[in-house]
Amino acid sequence: MPSTNTEQEARTEDVAQPYKFLDYYRKNDRQLFFGRERETATLVSDIVTARLVILFAKTGSGKSSLINAGVRPRLEDLDYHTFWIRVEQDPTESARTAFRRQDFSFDPKKQFVECLKEIVRQLRKPVVLFFDQFEEFFLGPGTLESEALRKFKLAAQRFVADVGKLHRDRESGVHIVFSMREEFFHEMDVFRAEIPTIFGAESSLRLRWLDDDQARAAITRPALAAGVSFSEQFTSALIEDMKDSQPVREGVEPARLQIVCDTIWTKKCFDLEAYRALGGAKGILESRIEEDIASNLADGELEAFEKLLPELTHSERQTKRIRGLEEIKESLKVAPGFLDAVIAKLEKLRLVVKTKHSTGVFIEWTSDYVAGRARSLKDYLRWILLERLLHKFRDRAEAKMRDLGDSALPRDLVEGGAEDEFETARRLLGEIGPISNGSTQTKALELLKLAMEQPDLANDALAAAA
Repeated sequence: MPSTNTEQEARTEDVAQPYKFLDYYRKNDRQLFFGRERETATLVSDIVTARLVILFAKTGSGKSSLINAGVRPRLEDLDYHTFWIRVEQDPTESARTAFRRQDFSFDPKKQFVECLKEIVRQLRKPVVLFFDQFEEFFLGPGTLESEALRKFKLAAQRFVADVGKLHRDRESGVHIVFSMREEFFHEMDVFRAEIPTIFGAESSLRLRWLDDDQARAAITRPALAAGVSFSEQFTSALIEDMKDSQPVREGVEPARLQIVCDTIWTKKCFDLEAYRALGGAKGILESRIEEDIASNLADGELEAFEKLLPELTHSERQTKRIRGLEEIKESLKVAPGFLDAVIAKLEKLRLVVKTKHSTGVFIEWTSDYVAGRARSLKDYLRWILLERLLHKFRDRAEAKMRDLGDSALPRDLVEGGAEDEFETARRLLGEIGPISNGSTQTKALELLKLAMEQPDLANDALAAAA
């Protein structure tokens, strides 16, 4: 018998967050990671036997969680040492950064292959390198100028040759996994000359979305580990809702499921009625990020966030892009301290992640899900700013009316900068385009029209709302 909602609320006060929202499960989340037992076993077996494996999937399929909470702990149980490497443009330098994090430091002039063999000798055990988000290796050149591009191509050639050398040496003790989005799988052809079997059956694994049983485990077992049980009726309804909320119904997308489950957990909606009150999976997915932004960012912070959207997004593919923090500060021309404060808030909201490398501090969206919604988020940010402006104007106009009574003139109502606010509102409307929430916004604009003797400006704005 499931616990009551009230009982379960009490039991969740002191437990860790079992769901990850936009983040991924890490090694220390092993006890909370469920639904990928089959893929974990398969990938571990392939890594041990084939020594080089390509893990590929649609964005949002949970590759990083599978690697860190599923495969790495299992390999370490088998006495392998693992390195998780977040690839930037140069995977060799990304790997060296990962080595330093685990206190392995080498002369930069020392060859990459020799560094790895030295690590194996020191540890006296085989090592596994997980090059995660390896698509950056193929995306990187598109952002480089000519001289930087030349250097990148030389580094890329050396890396491909080093991987081939390690793979041919069966006594090297080095195993390698490349993890990437599936549309980049064919790009691995650059390794074919060095590794003819690069596309072999045991050298690649496609990670698919969760089937119903896997989704059920991913929903119920993390909560159960934290002392909360969901009814079968609730779980089944959630799985069906997830499928209905997706572009296609081929299983359940892990990234979206995490957003929904995290929201359910955060709001303590542990039964079907409470979940339905949130709008179901579709309602949660349409509002969660927007609500977090609107509740936590002030006007200036919203504007800084809007500027960050294109900086951290590959515009054509609508996927996340890792950037140096100093580079972004130079590009945006935002006060450094202010931008740092905004990024700290976004980190707390789990929208961005900040990492330190030898070359500086880098930031990126926590998930491709944010990048994929960059365009709609930009419109939403403008709506928030517009609504706040309208509320400010309304409050000022109402205060003036109370002070001046019937003697108030329309021009009295716009003293103190309201005209500038109205102009800003007009600009925002022009950038947003047709108004989706027409009735509420039209009433607000009608208030502006009545309060100001600028019928032409107001009519333009109202026409945009039609």
